[in-house]
Amino acid sequence: MYNVLLTSIGATGAQCYIKALSPDNFKIIGCNASSDTPFKGRVGNFYKIPLAEDPDFLNSLYKIIENEKIDLFVPIMESELYRVKSELGESRAKVLGSKTEVLDTFQNKKRTYKFFKDKDIPYPELYSSDNKKFPLILKPEKGMGSVGIYICKNDEEFDFYSKKINLEAYLIQEFIEGDEYSIDCFLDKDSNVLATIPRKRLRIKGGLCSKTKTVEDSGLISDVRRLLSTSGIVGPCNVQAIKRDGKNHFTEVNARIGGTFIASVRAGLEFNQYVLDFMENRNSKPLERYEKDLVMTRYWEEVYENEPLS
Repeated sequence: MYNVLLTSIGATGAQCYIKALSPDNFKIIGCNASSDTPFKGRVGNFYKIPLAEDPDFLNSLYKIIENEKIDLFVPIMESELYRVKSELGESRAKVLGSKTEVLDTFQNKKRTYKFFKDKDIPYPELYSSDNKKFPLILKPEKGMGSVGIYICKNDEEFDFYSKKINLEAYLIQEFIEGDEYSIDCFLDKDSNVLATIPRKRLRIKGGLCSKTKTVEDSGLISDVRRLLSTSGIVGPCNVQAIKRDGKNHFTEVNARIGGTFIASVRAGLEFNQYVLDFMENRNSKPLERYEKDLVMTRYWEEVYENEPLS
């Protein structure tokens, strides 16, 4: 039995760990910057901690790791993982996640696209303010979901949004309309690709997918495996692409677990076994098959607590 510490347990990625790790192998300890999260009732013990940017963030983690005798530490958000990898290391517990130089590449979309270009991975064309075609999309170098993203159909809209943002911190990118895909992946401690399961995103709101379907797409899987083969990523990750006229255009690599990763676990990705193998320094067996055409739909669910007014 291994004691696992998860951060940001209110996030959908953490909820995947909670749902997918077997209680026969792992006891989950959770922490979050806010105590107002319904998932605190789904973990063994819960701790409220500061945000990753807070000077006391690491000290609060030290105390939990020591008190709970943590074996495996999983920072869910990239900002948390980056600080843990750069300042905490693995002296107190094993950390499931990529090195800081890998995070530097994939947290920044300009660096991500340079990686795509160097590896001959197809991606949307990048424009400059003086040389562009419409429609286009303005996308922040760093960001999550659809926050700060603007679609421009003409010069008037481009000028309007350009005045609202710091254009130097944005990409001016070809807008590609097509079917959107997320590819859930898992790489071992040596960055060998163990699993790739593509999903078509059927319903999206605010950048978050609430309905998805696993698909069979050998071309998409081949491109993703080629992309990840030299990525240096360790653990779960998520790759995003748009398919237009049969061609894949890659838009993003998240070097962390994705919010809808649980759909691929249900389809056959052996998440619990891969994490167990990581802990025990064993070679994992690559995924041979998964369930195709499996549709996952998310819905709201209520949680009730007695909480007197203060």
